[in-house]
Amino acid sequence: MRSMPKTRTILAGLALLAIAGPAAAQTWTTFGTEISNRIRSVHIDGDDIYVGGDFATVTGDDAMSRIARWDGTQWHPVGQGVDNRVYGIAALGSNIYVTGRLTEAFNSDGSSVSVSGAAMWDGSEWHALGAGLEGPSSTLGFAIAAGGGKVYIGGDLTAAGGSAVSNIAAWDEAAQAWEAVGAGFMDVVRTLAFDSATETLYAGGSFDVATDMDQFNFIAAWDGFRWNELGDGLSDTGRTIAISDSYVYVGGGSGTQPVLARWDGTAWENMNEGLDDRVDALLAVSDDVVYASGDFLNIGGAAAERLAILDNGTWSAVGAGLDDKAISMKVQGNDVVIGGEFDTANGDSSASLVIYTPMAATSAQSDEVPDSFELGQNYPNPFNPSTAIEYTLSEAGEVTLMVFDMLGREVATLVRGLQPAGSYTMHFNAEGFPSGAYLYTLRHGSQDQTRIMLLAR
Repeated sequence: MRSMPKTRTILAGLALLAIAGPAAAQTWTTFGTEISNRIRSVHIDGDDIYVGGDFATVTGDDAMSRIARWDGTQWHPVGQGVDNRVYGIAALGSNIYVTGRLTEAFNSDGSSVSVSGAAMWDGSEWHALGAGLEGPSSTLGFAIAAGGGKVYIGGDLTAAGGSAVSNIAAWDEAAQAWEAVGAGFMDVVRTLAFDSATETLYAGGSFDVATDMDQFNFIAAWDGFRWNELGDGLSDTGRTIAISDSYVYVGGGSGTQPVLARWDGTAWENMNEGLDDRVDALLAVSDDVVYASGDFLNIGGAAAERLAILDNGTWSAVGAGLDDKAISMKVQGNDVVIGGEFDTANGDSSASLVIYTPMAATSAQSDEVPDSFELGQNYPNPFNPSTAIEYTLSEAGEVTLMVFDMLGREVATLVRGLQPAGSYTMHFNAEGFPSGAYLYTLRHGSQDQTRIMLLAR
């Protein structure tokens, strides 16, 4: 994260709806035709959403070329953008890093910076990362992840900073230098994910053999010293990785060989039953709540137009889905931010980007009306990165449920709106938030209660 999150403004005019019955209240925030081409990467930084991709303009403004920032109310340029496709966006400390086909990045004053496949935005100016990346094609970095003081880039790479690498490299922020990540791989790296809890980097791609001739079938894990196999690996290309508390979810494959599985640290569980095409994007909200997108129309026995949710073992469609696949999905508070190749989402025009807000809370467990106003202790606690917060209302009224850091700054609003009497469960996902203690406060009329929770990575 570049800074501690601000009060959330996104969807400010759309109160989250309480659930009074079995139907879930959902909100889709669409962007019409504001974005001129596909989005390939979404990055969340507090209230801000960074998007990168193929687009030349946003809202007709060519200063927002291939990268732009949405603050919940309006779009902002990042300098004046970059000259070619952005495949990945990640943050380390206060800096934003991008990778892709870019060769120039443009500052707000119109000056340009020569880059080669990777660049860094410090909030005011663009910077090259040493001599940058080299490879056999114009597309260099396909994937990016940050953690442990390093920015990892995977793709079709032969050199980084002038030194030979094999399809993966790391930028050491402290040393301001590129380094190899082990011996690398014999084929393209297409997805990366860094697990901050275990300091482990996961890489997926087209490779089945590493350059040191170890066998890795389309997936491998870097522990800081060497690459490790994950069982027998995958049956086809790894295209997307999502990490929850207990699992590493991986999707990919091709139309004839779709891949969807999860690794529990010891063994794989195959999850591709009923999946009729490849998976291009995964988002793990928790161990048991996972979003998936790709070219599929069916998954796990459910018809789903390229967007589905796994909830406690059952797959279902997310609204009317997408007319084309998502490529990148991230969680922001209670929202799922989805970027990709689509022109419509849930039946409405929304070129490349949509924000999906699922139900704000679950309905009462029984027909009994609670006799007290009570905020429960979150569980699990400590947590990483998601936790559940339960509360009861003895009468209907305006309700807010907010999360604050220990300096009293609001970092997330989970519920804001009218709710009937009942028992509720709200899920808070702290992906991208720093470790530490947080306060959460429930307010209902003149009543309020506050508890403390601990995010431990």
